[in-house]
Amino acid sequence: MLRRLKEKVLQDLPDKERQEFWLDLDNAQRIAYDQALNAGRRKIETSLDGEQTFQTKRHIFALLVELKQICNFAKEPATSPKTFLLLELLETIAANQKKVLIFSQYRIEGTDKIDQLLTQTGIRYVFYKGTQKQKDQAVSDFRNNPETTVFLATLETAGYGITLTEATYVIHFDQPWNPAKMQNAEDRVHRIGQTKGVTIFNQQGATIGVNYAASGSKQEFTQNATTTEQNFEILLADFEQFINDLQRQHPNATDETAIQIIDVEVQKQPIRLQNFLNLKRLWNGGKKAAVKVGEHFTEQNPWGKGAIAFLDGVMEEPK
Repeated sequence: MLRRLKEKVLQDLPDKERQEFWLDLDNAQRIAYDQALNAGRRKIETSLDGEQTFQTKRHIFALLVELKQICNFAKEPATSPKTFLLLELLETIAANQKKVLIFSQYRIEGTDKIDQLLTQTGIRYVFYKGTQKQKDQAVSDFRNNPETTVFLATLETAGYGITLTEATYVIHFDQPWNPAKMQNAEDRVHRIGQTKGVTIFNQQGATIGVNYAASGSKQEFTQNATTTEQNFEILLADFEQFINDLQRQHPNATDETAIQIIDVEVQKQPIRLQNFLNLKRLWNGGKKAAVKVGEHFTEQNPWGKGAIAFLDGVMEEPK
């Protein structure tokens, strides 16, 4: 019996597009985050004086888990910047009669609160919690009911062993330590039997990690922030790719049509629109950022002019 290699299977599958979206914490999250970080730091600094190394590492890991969960939700609210974006994505997906898988690595600070949120919307969904009996019903409803848009589950319950090629979207509400778990979850959709392109949305939180470092014989607790400059570089790279793709698709664009094409195409991608709004905020925030934009997009051709004009003109939608 001949067996097809995974590499060959992947070549035969439709494309998989990945989009990342960077979000800031809201006020409730920021307060909870700072409180948890300060309390965790004190506990770790105390443990450095007397406890064994493995116990200190346990404190660090516990703190990281708590911080990651706060980046989903503050303790009490069932809403956050992630849920506002999630609802926007789901409304678009449902309006286009598509289906989507939503994964979180957490139950209480993940799928349970998303479940509360979805019950208040008109979007039909199934919430798979892990039992075999419920699995059969949830999978059947998602596959066969055209009105069921969302399959909600944790990575542990549905990140493997299920085929749901009826979906063409996957949303990672948060990211696990092991990226292979994310890949396995995406493979519930992007596998043999899938005939359409698959879009993966990753929601990134504005997080501060903690590292345990040794400097000579002195053990140090350090704070590792996701800096503004790093965020700017990520957003700028995505903007540059977006403009370059349009330039290849429309090589004969003029100064006037280039900006029109950019405006039209970005409205089709709400994730990128918000990313570009964030890019504009960072761009306007300092001379160094403005210089970098100028380095990437000179005004010597229509697309360079269009890129600068778009960033200069893109505005927040009124709330």
